[in-house]
Amino acid sequence: MRIWTLEQIKRADLCEVLSRCYGMELTRQNGCWSALSPFSAERHPSFFVKQAEDGHWLFKDHSAGLGGSLVDFVWYFEKLPDFPSAFRRTRALFEGAGTEGSRRRTSSSGVLIANW
Repeated sequence: MRIWTLEQIKRADLCEVLSRCYGMELTRQNGCWSALSPFSAERHPSFFVKQAEDGHWLFKDHSAGLGGSLVDFVWYFEKLPDFPSAFRRTRALFEGAGTEGSRRRTSSSGVLIANW
């Protein structure tokens, strides 16, 4: 079994994880991915995901005022008490989901289809 480091988790495709583990439907829009906020009820997308120049994936939720890495998303979404708990939970998601060798595809409409 592979042990995931924080650096590897930050470089993992956030869109795939959100789609696979949290059922989010992300759509390609203006160089990033967008979706409805998982933290608040809304009609228009205010949740955005983008890969930074250093290879890390980041999210920003404008309606909830939250943002950060995948570990931060897990921390906020699952209402965990602290960062170490969020990191352990995120690692468990990776170790249990078989994320190695996964690929990202999009439909003709630009909606993410995760192949895990």
